[in-house]
Amino acid sequence: MNKKFTAEEKLNLLFQSVSMNEVELAEFCRKKGIYPSTLEKWKQSCLENIDGQPGKKFKKKEKQLKQKIVKLEREIRKKDKTIAETTALLVL
Repeated sequence: MNKKFTAEEKLNLLFQSVSMNEVELAEFCRKKGIYPSTLEKWKQSCLENIDGQPGKKFKKKEKQLKQKIVKLEREIRKKDKTIAETTALLVL
């Protein structure tokens, strides 16, 4: 069940499975070597991309980057203060 599918293959499998009931879907997934939950994840991913909503991975990465920016800005302010203090001491 570790077969890698291309985006086109995933979409094709989703189209084939859309009108199936649970029993048919289970049989279909067994034949194709995938889990029904995998199909559901692919479906959600497609809907998020069609809807224009970023996926969970993108949101998580965006949040991490924002936190990093805040941290770096804080470090810059701290270093600027240190430089200003050092300059003031050198002038005296």
